[in-house]
Amino acid sequence: MSGGGGGGVGGGDLPQVFHDGKRLLSEEKYDEALDALQAAQLQAPASHLVMIELGKAYQAVGRPQEAIRQYMMGLSLSDGTSIDAHECLGRAYEAQKEWSKAQEHYLHALRLDPTRPDCNYHLGIVLHQLGELMPAMDAYRREIRTTPSHAYAYYNLGIGFYAQAEAVEGEKREKLIDNAIKSWLECIARDKKHSFALFNLGTALHERGRLEEAAEHITAYLALNSTDAEAFFNLGLVHLDREEVAEARTAFTRAVSLNSSHVPALNSMGELCRREHDVRTHTRTPNHTLSLSLSPS
Repeated sequence: MSGGGGGGVGGGDLPQVFHDGKRLLSEEKYDEALDALQAAQLQAPASHLVMIELGKAYQAVGRPQEAIRQYMMGLSLSDGTSIDAHECLGRAYEAQKEWSKAQEHYLHALRLDPTRPDCNYHLGIVLHQLGELMPAMDAYRREIRTTPSHAYAYYNLGIGFYAQAEAVEGEKREKLIDNAIKSWLECIARDKKHSFALFNLGTALHERGRLEEAAEHITAYLALNSTDAEAFFNLGLVHLDREEVAEARTAFTRAVSLNSSHVPALNSMGELCRREHDVRTHTRTPNHTLSLSLSPS
């Protein structure tokens, strides 16, 4: 986040210790940054820029209430025009799960700069948490228009489509799941190691009968998360639907070895044993799950 407007002392008039503090923040030397920026505050008490950077330092060392106080001082010194102060307050309140306050400040920042990077994305998260799904999805779309490389916005948009799909059936559900798949594919095109997107793609593609792609994405997920019993179980279900019994048994066995109380995997292994004796028709255990967590910043 950059300075972003407002009154007070300009960046070129600030003491060297302020610039040292900003550098230390960027280097993740947070305690040293805090000391430097506290010194800068003593030398430039009327600068909204100093107050905002000091707030960031407090936030980084786990002192959120002091961070909020500094951001509010910075906002006051800028006569309410600092985009950075509004965005920092949004982030701080979001971290505290004070969703309505976070929403207020993100909206202020976006009124001042409608294309502020990341701001619509975080507004979307906040609206999602407030139960405002459609406005949240609109915010993710605005972020994508502003920042087409934003993998997390695509991921959360997919979560929105899937949440809508859970409430309907038939062709409407299929179309919404297809939209979720498209969003998650866009996500991994930008971040090939986005675990949640890979996991969810495996499940959604399986539901839509795209078995080879489902296996491919679950396997890619397992390359990053090799101890996830649920993913091995999901992979076993895909292998069963592809009539790859040996591979399914291997996947279910691995799931049980990782989680000995994984009942669906145990049931599927038992079903495989029965099928070897009396060739029963396989029925998929209805326990195919997605990760519906939103992506963080």
